[in-house]
Order: sequence, then C-alpha cells, then structure tokens
Amino acid sequence: MMRELCFILLLSFSLGLVHVDLDEDAPIIDMNYLVDSLPYENNDGGVWKQGWNVQHDPKKWEEKSLEIFVVPHSHNDPGWLMTFEDYYEAKTRHIITNIVNTLNDDPRRHFIWAEISFFSKWWNDQDGTMKEKTRKVLRTGQLEFVTGGWVMNDEATPHYNAIIYQLTEGHEWLLDNLNYKPRVGWSIDPFGHSSAQPFLYALTEFDGMLIQRVHYVMKREFSQKTNLEFIWRQRSRDDLDMFTHLMPFFSYDIPHTCGPTPAVCAKFELQKPKTAWGGSAERISPTNVKSRSEEYLEEIKKKASLYRTHSVLVPLGDDFMYSNPDETNSMMANHAMVHDYVNNEPKYHVNMRFSNLSGYFSEVWKQAKERGHKFQIGKGDFHTYADKDNEYWSGYFTSRSFWKGYVRKVESVLRAAEIMYSLVLSKTTTHVPEIWKDISECRQSVSLFMHHDGITGTARDQVVTSYGGKLYKCWKASQNILTKMTGQLMDRENSFQPLIETMETQESPTKIPGKVIFETLLKKSLLIFNPLAQKRIQVVSVLVDRPDVAVFGSDGIQVESQIAPHVTDDDIMHHSFELFFLAEVGPLGISTYEIRNFELKKSAISEVYSRGFPGNFIETPIINLSGTSKISNDRITIDLDTATGEISKIQSKDVENFEFQEKVFSYRASGGAYLFTPSSTKQVTNKPDRIIIIKGSLVNRIFFFYRSMVKSKQWTLYHKKDPRSSTLESKISFFVTEDDQELFVRYDSSVKSNGTFYSDDNGLMMQRRKYRSDRPIQHHFYPVTTAAFVQDENTRITVHFQQAMGASSMDNGRFEFILDRRLLRDDSRGLNQGVTDNLPHEITFNIQLEKLKTPHYNLESEGPTLSAQAHQMSHRLSHPMRIMSSMSDVSTFLLKFPGIFDEISPDVHLVSMRVRNTSKSNDIIFQLFKPAVDPSFTPEQEMTEISMKDIFSGCNFNLKSTSLTLMNVEPDEISTISMEPMGLDTFLLKLDCSQNPYAAPKLPKLPSFQLPNSGHAEEIERLKAELKTAKSSSPMGIYYGAMVVMVALFGVAMATRHRKRRMAALAGVIFVTMIV
Repeated sequence: MMRELCFILLLSFSLGLVHVDLDEDAPIIDMNYLVDSLPYENNDGGVWKQGWNVQHDPKKWEEKSLEIFVVPHSHNDPGWLMTFEDYYEAKTRHIITNIVNTLNDDPRRHFIWAEISFFSKWWNDQDGTMKEKTRKVLRTGQLEFVTGGWVMNDEATPHYNAIIYQLTEGHEWLLDNLNYKPRVGWSIDPFGHSSAQPFLYALTEFDGMLIQRVHYVMKREFSQKTNLEFIWRQRSRDDLDMFTHLMPFFSYDIPHTCGPTPAVCAKFELQKPKTAWGGSAERISPTNVKSRSEEYLEEIKKKASLYRTHSVLVPLGDDFMYSNPDETNSMMANHAMVHDYVNNEPKYHVNMRFSNLSGYFSEVWKQAKERGHKFQIGKGDFHTYADKDNEYWSGYFTSRSFWKGYVRKVESVLRAAEIMYSLVLSKTTTHVPEIWKDISECRQSVSLFMHHDGITGTARDQVVTSYGGKLYKCWKASQNILTKMTGQLMDRENSFQPLIETMETQESPTKIPGKVIFETLLKKSLLIFNPLAQKRIQVVSVLVDRPDVAVFGSDGIQVESQIAPHVTDDDIMHHSFELFFLAEVGPLGISTYEIRNFELKKSAISEVYSRGFPGNFIETPIINLSGTSKISNDRITIDLDTATGEISKIQSKDVENFEFQEKVFSYRASGGAYLFTPSSTKQVTNKPDRIIIIKGSLVNRIFFFYRSMVKSKQWTLYHKKDPRSSTLESKISFFVTEDDQELFVRYDSSVKSNGTFYSDDNGLMMQRRKYRSDRPIQHHFYPVTTAAFVQDENTRITVHFQQAMGASSMDNGRFEFILDRRLLRDDSRGLNQGVTDNLPHEITFNIQLEKLKTPHYNLESEGPTLSAQAHQMSHRLSHPMRIMSSMSDVSTFLLKFPGIFDEISPDVHLVSMRVRNTSKSNDIIFQLFKPAVDPSFTPEQEMTEISMKDIFSGCNFNLKSTSLTLMNVEPDEISTISMEPMGLDTFLLKLDCSQNPYAAPKLPKLPSFQLPNSGHAEEIERLKAELKTAKSSSPMGIYYGAMVVMVALFGVAMATRHRKRRMAALAGVIFVTMIV
C-alpha cells in the first residue's frame, strides 16, 4: 500500500509542476499558414505510404535508454453502427469487466478509459465487490481516465457550450462517484481538431493532450521536423498553452501505432490470427520471443526517431477491443513476455512497460527538463482532415443537417430551463425531484449527441433515430421545466401557480418545431423570458386566431404592434395571423403582456402585396406585384426583381456602393456521410412560383415560393428599435429529395476579400481560411457553427447562423454554405450506407453589414475576431426570448420578474447558470465569457469588473472561482469578478434569495371565504380536489373543474335559507370566477 501511495504522490507531483521549455528562437508553427503553403504531394512513401522510409540511428539509445510506454486502450463509440444501449449490452459492459479483472490479476498491467457515458452505466450495474476492485486499480494508477468526458466529442460541429456540458457531465460523475480528476486529454477519433479543444482543456487544468486525425500532409510535415510534440497556443490567450502529442501514422489501431510498417505492427494484434497485410499474429513463446521482440523493437525505435525525447508512446488497442476475457489476458501476457525479454537484455538499451498516458507525459517532461529539449509553439487548428489522396472529410460538417440544427434548439431551451430552475432553487432552496430527474436526463442526452458519430451525422439510420428520440424527449422536458418554473417565480402570492404553457410546439422528433396559436377566447396573457444577462428590447411574434387584437404591457399601456398574414412554406393561413410587437425584458427577467380583442389601429395593419395569392387581408385587397419592388428600414433598402425572385440591389447607410446577391445551387456529388466529393453545379432557385411582400411598422418581409428542393425563401428587415435592424435576415426552407445532391446557398457581394474568409471554431474563436487555386473544391470547405465573415479595407460582412454546416469562400466577397446533403453511396469509412434519411428543414442566416471605423488591426498576427456588435448579435440569435401563455389575467402575476438586479456588462456573455450535477447540492455553476473583439469597430475594453452584490442585490451569496469543470475550486470567497478578453471563467455560486421578494409590487390580498356547514361540505371538498387535479392538467380541465365547483356553490346558495350562508356561497362563485 505504501508503494502504491508513493507512486500516486509522485505522479501527482510531477503533473502538478509540469514545465516545458519553449523554443522561443524557432518560428511559431502556424497551422493556417501551412495549409496555405504546403505542397500537397501524395508520393508513395513505401511501407509508410504517406511518409517515407524511416530509419533510426542504432547508437542513439546507447547513451540514454529508450523509455517505451505501451498504453492499452479500447475505443468505444456511444453510438455508430449500433445504438449506445446495444453497444453497451453486446460489447462495452464485457470490456470494462475484463479490464478491471485483468488489472487486478497483475499489478504491472495498465489501461486507459475515455467514455464516462459507458463507464457510469457499467458502474451502476456492479456489486460492491467489483466496485472495490475498480477503486483499487484507480488507487494504484493502473486504470486512468483520459479526458473523462461523457463522450469523446466531435471538434468541428458542436458549440463550445455543449463541449463544456459533456466534459462537466463526465468530470462531475467521476468526482462524485470515484473522487477522481482526469489530468490529460485523449482525442484519437474526432475527424480533425479544433483550437477550441486545447483552449477548453487548459481551462479544465489538464496538463497535456493527444490527437490523431490530422491531414496526412500535415502529419508528414510535423514528423519530418520532429514537431509531433508541440505547445498549442491560442492567438488571443498566450497564458493557456497546452502540451500536445500528435500521433504520426494513419490510424489509432494496432497496425498503425507501433511504427511505420503496418505489416509488422499488425502481428502484435494477437486476437487476429491473420493480418490485412498477409502475415500471421503468432503468439509469443520462449522459442520465438527473441525474433518477435527484435522485430517489434525495430519498429518502435523508428517511431521514436520522429520525436525529440528518449520516450515513445505505443498505444495498444482498437474499436471495442478486449471484449473477450481469455483474449484480454492472453494479449496482456504475451506483451509482458516481450517487455521482460527486452528489459533483461542490456544490448537493446530500452525500458519497456505497460503504462497510462499520464505516465508517458510525465517522463517526457522530466527528460525535457533534464536534457534541455525544447518544444515549438503551434497556433491555429487542424481542419480540414483528409486521410488519403484528395478525400476530404468535409461532408460530415453538414450531414444530417436537421439534427445539427435541432440539437442547438434543444441546447437553447435547456439552458433557459436550467437558468429558471436555478432562480427558483435560490428562492425555495429545495430540489423538485421530478424536475431534477428530467434535467439530469436532458444533460446526458445532449452530452451523448456530442459524440463524434452523433452530431457529425455519421451513424447508421437507426442510431440517428435513437439520438433524435432522446433529444425530442429533452426538448419537451425542458419546455415543461421552463413553464413550471416560470409559474412558480411569477405567482404573486406563492399560493396558486397559474397554468403556463409554451408557445412552441413540435408534433414529432422529425418535424420542425413551430408556434402554438394564441386562442384569444381561452388565453389572456403572455409571459416572455429573456435568457440573456442583458436587457433586451426587440420585436417578438406570436400566432393569434383573430386579427383585431392589441397588446398591452403589465402597466396597462398599449404596446406598438403589427398584424400580418400567417404565411407557411406554401400558403397563407386564413384562420390564424402573425402578431408582431415590441417586447422589453430585463436581464434573466420575465415580462407579462396581455393580448385583448381590440379595435385595430390602421397603423398596425400590414400592407400585403403578392403574385399568385389573390384575395383580401382584413378586408383590404392584396396588391398585385409586377416589375420591381423594395422593402426597407431606416438603415437598409432591398430592391427586388419580382420576375426572377432575386435581390437586384442593396443600399445601406452604413456601407456605400454595396452589392449583394443570394442564390441556391446544388453540387452533384459522390461522397457519403464523411466525404465531400463535388463535381458539377446547378441552380435550384430560378423563377419563383409565387411571391408575398408584407410591410409594416415593425417588420418588412418577403416570401418567395418555389417548386424545387427549396420550398421557400424569406427575407426580413426589422425596424430601428430592434437590434437586428442592422442585419438582413434570410430563412431558407428546403427538403433535399434528389439523390447525390449537396444543396448550398451562395452569397455574392462587392467586398474585395482577396480569397480569404474567416470561420469560427465552435463559436469560441475565429480562424483565417485562404483560397488556393491548385486545390480541389472539397479542400476549401471548413466547419462553421455560429458565424463567418469576409472583409476588405472598408467593409465587413458577417453571416450569423444557429447550426453547424460546411462553409467556403472561393471568390471575392463570396460565401457558400452547405444546407443539406443526400448521398446514395457509402464512402468506405466503415458506415456501410449512404445518407438518405433527409428531413424537411429550415436555416436562418442573419447578414450583418459593418463599416470599419478605424484602420483595422493585423488579423494575421493578432488573430481574427468578431466585432462587439457581432458577438452580441450572435448571442441574441442563439438564445431567443422564450414566449409562454396563460389563461390567467396579468393581475395574477408579478408585474415583472427581475432575474438579476443589474445587467451584466454587454461585453460579457452568461454561458451557463445551472445547478451542479447532484441533487445533494444547491450550488450553481455560474459561467461567464468575455470574447475578444475587433478594435476596428469599437475600442476594446481590456478588463471588465462585475459586482456580484449589484447583480444579486438583496440575496445572500457565496462565490468561489473554479476550473472549467469544477475539478479544482479555489478556497477564497470573492464578490467581484474581473474578466479579461477571451476570459471564460467558471464560478461555484451558493445563492439564497428566499427572503428577497424581488421588490415586485403586489395587489391587495383577496378575501378568503369560509363556507359554514350546510350539509354539502363533503361534496364541496370533493369538488375542490377535482379542481386541484384539473389545475395541473389541461387548460380545458381547469375550466371544467372550476365550472363544477361554481355550479355546486350556486346550488348551495339556492338550497340554503340562511342569509349569511347564501351570501358566502355566492361569494365563493365570484371568487372561483375571478380565478378562471
């Protein structure tokens, strides 16, 4: 036990004091520059096809022995060819059991594990004995959790908040159940690597990370210059360096991890009798141990020559490996024979052993310090990945487009629900068990989908359906949590929670979420929640069942509104209308509005023009369109050619002489779920079939309708009171039904961008991308999740969106965004099917025009960033106002609910405000992000101070700084937060607002009535119980129950001859009526 404890302390000490010397004299490795400049040669390198004939100096190891770290692992996908549940039952539960048993059999054996979604499920199935065996191998360091996220997330398509979610989900589980903290990252299968990942790992306080899937030309470049281990630094934060190990060869499987010759390495995958290279995996025995060991060692030494230190990593595993107990033990025992043999022969100058990843990193850092090895700094990211020839994995950036968009909607409503639950918990200080259960399941469902075969769209059809079902369940649960918590917060007397319903609906997992029609006879009020930490004034819209309505605020003053036709993808609805009005809601606040039947003001009625939709709108004839038309607000004018359905001209007060066009095309392609292999193009949107133009005081909108894969296009301009007035909003509705087509939208502008555009990494930072005329189309597509921009000396165009897709710019001022893809073929990457389960979908783009106000700073050296206005726009679009309705009158609610009492500075975004991952704690994760901004538009504020006493005025709070995923909490309490640019700071917040009435005015308390015993008491109590049950069910149930009670009370009044009893019963009727 003492030996084990000393080992753990030594390992912890070495990890905690890691310091690697940087090679400051060497040039920085700029990954973006390498993409621009490297010759993409694909010469045959011999046994290492994409490399060269690697040789090593036999004398190199004589002075200092080679330290060989063999790291067994098993890569388990939580969904790919099988669902998460099926994989667990068929493979993973056996693998983990075998691992724990084999480690207990021999203390020299080691293993690393990554996916906590699987491990937590396995843990819950185990008895005390197996759990104690697991704890033992954790104590000895034989078993190590690497990364420790819920999944091994994709690095191209998730939003950074979802990556944080899944990391926190895994880390909190490990901390709560095993008191374990992962220290290193392991990313062997994501298809390309984002700069956001090391940024987040550094904030998690990891000491190092390993990556694998990088373009083969880039791997060759790093290998030739012995830069396979480098310091990954972010352009905007030089204090968040991450030591990174890049695996040099084709894959992470055994044939490609011991050295450059797969035919040799494959012989040591002992559970496979025959290899793909024609050899045999002969088991080790005393008679062949010498020859087998020397063959193995020669490959390992060749690999070691590609690195700077005298240490080499040899991963030993593959997908779902070690599922058979006999093969697991045999594999470990055979390799141990090799270790023993070479370690006992001094002539080999090696020390070979089983290890975990931290053990390898610790030795590298120790040797680097002892021998003066220095490592170069690398900046940028590793997109786009190609594993051979021109086979670029840029197709998955868009595959299963519907689900990429849907998960962002789920993330948004879940975030809103979690904020609301945190606010309620701060008042009540007690968890609601059924709500907490739903939140926990939602977190796990969203986290599971971040798996690199989930959100990527690279799983089998039935697996995608399984993911989608989980997300749909989460969407419904989050809406339910949001409405219930809103009722609890807004209830004036904490005595009757009004029934509140969401104004969003979704018929099934595969349908686009839509809006509920507000029924004016049944419902009386709207409640609008602002999930941002800044006050918002913007136009919102609801569907209503009649046009003659007006909107009133909680102060009784009429709010500016506009009534317009309800237009769907293919028609005008005749029994519903779209009502726009200007809403004002405080930070994390709720505002109430009333919709009343009211005589319409003429100014509130939209003007309607059309081609192909004859008739009237509110008794006014729809004006027939011909020639050209235009819509405008105070900043932008759009001229339209109604014959072609295209924008002919855009004029902007911010940008002079600006030209802009939008067209939708498709690529003919032959790829699959992973690969993008385009050929010819064709235009999809030609002459529109029908057109509608709506003009009003708040919103101007144009609809074009087509008979093609594009169902409709919609352009919207908001008026000056809405912050979106500086943008053009474009919504494209489509359904890709033609085989082997990749649908894309192209935006052309007059901006002279010189073949350069800038795309985001997971919504966290921007990367420069440059066009190369000598490279194929698929080379030029990159992942985007929230924004992209082009610019010249005077003008920037930023395009915002709320889902991942592939994007490119292959001409001046041009964007191309892939909307969806339908492909019949498998692309030979293991899926064994095409992508044909397309769904009707819609994507909204907000195009923001900005004029550079000062000479722009160097985007190359300083790193590209969005403007402050663009960041704020992105946050508003990603987190829309949540609109709810109630049958209760506004007077039953608090006039307004101020979620916080002082808005957080507009340059800081509230990433997350959610309760910790355990029902035993009321602690809140409070996460803030201050993005870097481009000073070409507004001066950057270097430091932002946030006073928590102002934010939570009147509440008791305790705030402590913590690492990103709560593994390391600082002991000191703080009350003021200081944030620097690109600060993503996490805090643990204890918040008690139970004594704070939120300073909201209350109406006088209604009198309570006591019904004297009239012989009907039991019947009345029964009816009261029915009413109580009805309150928690449907709206009609409430009416039914209330009417029953009213009739009963009226019967009591008529039946009794006692004057006071009669008056009391009649008063009861009035009271129930008021509640209804």
